[in-house]
Amino acid sequence: MVLNKGKRVGTVRGDQVRLTLKECDDSAKYRRIRADVSATLDGASSVVIADILSIAERFAWRQCPPYRTRKGKFQRSNVGVDIYQNKKRIARARSYPNRKSAWGAGSRVWGEYSHPTLRQAKSRARSLVAKERERKRRIAREEQRRLREKREREQRIARMKEKKRIRSKLMKRFGIKKWIQVGARKLQRNPFRFVGKVVVVRAYLQQMRTRSMGLFSDPKISFSVSMQYIVSGIPSEVAIPNREFVILGRVLGNMEISTRRGKIMLPHLHFVGMYGSTALLS
Repeated sequence: MVLNKGKRVGTVRGDQVRLTLKECDDSAKYRRIRADVSATLDGASSVVIADILSIAERFAWRQCPPYRTRKGKFQRSNVGVDIYQNKKRIARARSYPNRKSAWGAGSRVWGEYSHPTLRQAKSRARSLVAKERERKRRIAREEQRRLREKREREQRIARMKEKKRIRSKLMKRFGIKKWIQVGARKLQRNPFRFVGKVVVVRAYLQQMRTRSMGLFSDPKISFSVSMQYIVSGIPSEVAIPNREFVILGRVLGNMEISTRRGKIMLPHLHFVGMYGSTALLS
């Protein structure tokens, strides 16, 4: 709304609107006006539409004035206005005397208000807002993904450094020149490949056969014979953990042991050292 000394003034010039009286009917009790507006006007503006409706209503009263009947009622008091722009109807409404309505105010009010152009404009605006929100959410998700990957990368590097530090410490402590990590299945398939070398194996105690010799296995598949091996030379002061851990042992070859199903050959390692966690293997 444009204000001039506190009063509302028009936003539409008379030469921007062409008005046509379509009906002036006693039986219908209303006047119908067609308003063709210039393409330069903003058809999606409720202020512009309100001005056009006001202009059309005054035109209807001049061209087809109402009159009182013998009973004192006004005839032709309602004014219906259809607004067109570029031969397309962009809004419509009807003016009623002294009747409450959701649209308009004053002694006369506007009802049956329809403004599809504004509705479409709002819909487009909502769509643009939704797209912008989705774009921002997508950017935020991408930023979170990058931050997550960065944290994971930093954590991975930190874990690798920690593993390297622990391995160096163990190698120095037990006098190992090369870190050879091997799985129990691979060790059982050909232990002679590693004879004389110190290997690092994931371990879980199955049974101590003697005071210094025990049956161990890979904790992932502990029930499988193919994942078992023998470790001898375990010092009496060494406490074997009741969980999975890491054994460092020098490969001696194979050893025959007796089981319920008979005698079997298992890889034989001589105890060199141990580490209480398998974190440095993962």
